[in-house]
Amino acid sequence: MARKLVDVKPLIPEIMPLEDAQRGFDSIRSGQNLGVLLKP
Repeated sequence: MARKLVDVKPLIPEIMPLEDAQRGFDSIRSGQNLGVLLKP
């Protein structure tokens, strides 16, 4: 990843503010997303 050999952007389907953490967890639990990135 440091050499940018793998494009990780497609692996992060959604970026949310930390305040929306519950919504992010709910989207993972429901199967809508495989993972989310929470920004502080």
